Amino acid sequence: MELVIPYLLIIIGFDPDKPSETMALQHSLHISQAACEAQGTKFLEDRKDYMAKFPARYRYFCIPVPGDDELDGVFDRAFSDRANPDRNPEQ
Repeated sequence: MELVIPYLLIIIGFDPDKPSETMALQHSLHISQAACEAQGTKFLEDRKDYMAKFPARYRYFCIPVPGDDELDGVFDRAFSDRANPDRNPEQ
């Protein structure tokens, strides 16, 4: 069986003249980094004319989805920190 690490495509868009009113977020899951990057690039290409006419700005990020062990570790640390608020995070 081939190991598959899915990638999360996160697209952020806004009008720099009124960012708080126009912020938008889109996300989708992709089977590989290459597929994620291709979709992000296509998204920007599809909006090139729009971005030339209006001050809208878009940016995308492709982030590997953490595995179960990584997610479990994050949750364990988060709940441990809540249970021990005086704990030094460097420990």
